[in-house]
Amino acid sequence: MIGLPCRAKSRTKPHTDPEMIRIPLLLALAPMMPALAQGTFIVDLANGPGTNFTQIAAAVSAVPSGSILHVRTGNYAAVDINGKALTILAEMPVTLPQLTVRNTGVAQRVMIHGLTTNFGSMEVLNAAGLVMLEGIDGMTTLRVSTSAQVLVRDSTFSFPLFGNTAPTSARIDGGSHVVFESCTLMGKWGENLFGNLIPPSPALDVGLDGTTCRVHLASCIVSGGWGGYYGTLWLQTPYAGAPGIRLDGDSEVRVSGDATHWLGQGNGPVVGFAITGTGSARIDPAVIVDPPLTSSATLTVTRPELANLTCTGGALGSPVAISYHGTNGVLYAIAASYPGTPLPWFGEPDPLWLSPGTTIVQTFGVATANPLQLQWPIPSQAAIAGTTLFWQAVELPPAGGLPLSNPTAVLIR
Repeated sequence: MIGLPCRAKSRTKPHTDPEMIRIPLLLALAPMMPALAQGTFIVDLANGPGTNFTQIAAAVSAVPSGSILHVRTGNYAAVDINGKALTILAEMPVTLPQLTVRNTGVAQRVMIHGLTTNFGSMEVLNAAGLVMLEGIDGMTTLRVSTSAQVLVRDSTFSFPLFGNTAPTSARIDGGSHVVFESCTLMGKWGENLFGNLIPPSPALDVGLDGTTCRVHLASCIVSGGWGGYYGTLWLQTPYAGAPGIRLDGDSEVRVSGDATHWLGQGNGPVVGFAITGTGSARIDPAVIVDPPLTSSATLTVTRPELANLTCTGGALGSPVAISYHGTNGVLYAIAASYPGTPLPWFGEPDPLWLSPGTTIVQTFGVATANPLQLQWPIPSQAAIAGTTLFWQAVELPPAGGLPLSNPTAVLIR
């Protein structure tokens, strides 16, 4: 549980106790550090100095569960992480045709930074433990199924090519819980930009397809595939753009951010919907929704103010920057910890992703209209590479309750 210091009072500036700020976060959490990784190995396609493996797949099969792989630049074969805890830190660009994470236990965490698939896919299947994907880019699609805790950060999933097959950028199902932070999800285009050489498809697909799942979008851009016209100059058929999100099975989506973040139908000459299907959507009023969205017989839409947290950085010797945008005038606290398992939080719809046994309140104060910017240094110590830290904010609105922000994290590399 996040505990607020007893001296917390309403104030216009965040708490800046010199003793708290002077102590680096890693030092403060050091007594509670989890067991060290099983080992660190170098993967290098070019077989440079210090190389242990020339393929990621070979390393994944051979190293003990809990190991760290440092992967040097190259084009690698497909990777399948099956029932094993692993951290992969890539020196971008590192590309491969497919990445699969599957069959992990609650205590098995898979943390990945910097892998990219071009015209390929990433899959997280039947993962009971935390899976974190960070810095993913390229023509890549994502599938998450029956996975309890997935965090995707600073990544792009899109497949804006033409034709009759329309892959969804991100497909989430099977009761999965996924948080996207600072991501772009774009459905496949269908617009006929090249005359009749490549016919358009009216079966465009969405940026996010959710079935029986919970999805949080923090500081994201989500768009359906583009529509357009098809036919001769005198007789053309208009196609609407696809919805940004399609929900089914009473799925839930939470969208937070500011006016730079967008959720909507893909471009097209016919007006459609930003979200379709069955479920519920909580969308911060600052986020742009185009076309505007209202509740229907199958979809419940609300526009509450939602606390939003983002994180940048993670390189050794450089600071981590945390940005918090909350409800103006409301008391808040921001806490950090090692990764935890999602826990119910005082009847709130969003769970706590922090580990109660390692949680430390970093700052608190009263939210203003401007985002709060915080920084913490990361020591230049190779031994801490692969360490993951989580942050989450809690607010204390006058009307009651203890609503949480989305979780954010940094993978030190």
